This record gives sequence, structure tokens and C-alpha cells, in this order.
Amino acid sequence: MIRTSFPTVKNGQPVRRSRNSSRRNPVTVKVAPRTGRLACLAGQHVLVIADCQNLDMGAANLDLSVDWKRLGQTLANVACSISRHAFICEPAGRTRQHDYFARSGWTPHSKLSRNVRSRNKVVGNKNTDHLMAFFAGVLVSRSQATLVLIASGDGDLVEDLSEAIGMLPSPRPVATLSIAGSTSHRLDARHSRFVIDNVELGRDCLRPS
Repeated sequence: MIRTSFPTVKNGQPVRRSRNSSRRNPVTVKVAPRTGRLACLAGQHVLVIADCQNLDMGAANLDLSVDWKRLGQTLANVACSISRHAFICEPAGRTRQHDYFARSGWTPHSKLSRNVRSRNKVVGNKNTDHLMAFFAGVLVSRSQATLVLIASGDGDLVEDLSEAIGMLPSPRPVATLSIAGSTSHRLDARHSRFVIDNVELGRDCLRPS
């Protein structure tokens, strides 16, 4: 289970969700020392579908950043085989994130960041959920994976993807990977009908931002 809010100390100080927490109601979040539990990956052919925006923002809320290279290696060390896919968003002409993920052992899928007019204002369109939904069906259908690991704490997204994967001709079990403080309670595998296990991102795969 990924727990979302409980006290701990790191180097003698609480780890706070500083950017999105209220001044009146600060949230203290425990970050696990190591990424786990990884037993669900052992002996499995794993397909990883990573909502990079979700994990990066969750880490940033704790004044941390995800070490995607180390995370990919940590998962690969346990799985029988692994295919890692990272979903990102960048402006036209920029490839910094794409190049970083490629160097770190992930297959990047980039959405073009663009501004769209909504009524009387211009808003940014950077959400990668639809891109992930499309490629999840493609990747799972073409894969021999025995387990799909969705790296996101977004309850709506994970449940929708898991439900759709279950409708495919060859359905696969789904587990989640997410960060404490940015994980929907609905994804608790002890109670969810959509996921079979939860992996929590630990400090071994995080670094100070």
C-alpha cells in the first residue's frame, strides 16, 4: 500500500509537502528509505508505463526530484525482463527531457506542449493522459509482458488504464508505482479491484531538487 500522509523524520527533520500544502494545515509525508515492495516484479516480464508528470510533480512537492535512471535500474534488477516507457511533454524544438530519458534507459514518448484558447484566455495543454491511454493499448497488445506497472498516483488515470487493459484479448495484471503524498487512496491494492500490488518510490531513487 502507498500511504499518503503520516509523520517521519529525514536527517532529523520532517519531510513536508511544501508547495501544495496549506499554511494552516501543513502535510508531513513519510518517504520510504528504499523503493518497494518489489516482490511483485520478481520473475515477471514487466511493461512500465510512466506518468512522468505525476511522479515529478509529487517529488517536487517534497522538494525532491526523481532519479529516473536509478529507478529504471532498480526495477530492472528485480524483473525477469523489462520495457520502460516514459510519457513527457515538451515545447516544439526542445528535446531536453526526451534526451534525458533516452540516456537513462527509458523509451520516451513526447507530447507537444501547446497553448489553446479557452473562452477568453489562453491556457497551456500539457497533459499526457490521452497519449498514455493510446499507447497503453498499443504497447500491451504488442507485448509479451506478464505484468503492467503503471507509474502514477492518479486514481482516475490508473483505474481507467487498468480497466481498459482488462478488456484486451490478452488482459494483464496491473500494479502501481507512485510516491507518498501524491497517491490516490483508491489505488490501495488491498481494496482495489483494478490493481494487484503497489510499489512505493523511495529515497534511493530520489534526490534533492
